[in-house]
Amino acid sequence: MRQSFKYRLYPNKRQQPLIDETLEHCRLRYNRVLAERQEAYEKSGKTLS
Repeated sequence: MRQSFKYRLYPNKRQQPLIDETLEHCRLRYNRVLAERQEAYEKSGKTLS
C-alpha cells in the first residue's frame, strides 16, 4: 500500500518571492524538457528517457 503525506507551508514575506522564483524555474525547465521529448519523438518515433 502506498502512503502519502501533505504538508502546508506558511512562508513569510521574505521567503515568498524566493519560492515563487524557484517554482517558475522548475516550470520552465519541465516545459523545455517536455518540448525536447516531443520533438525527438516526432523526428525519430522514439522517446527520450
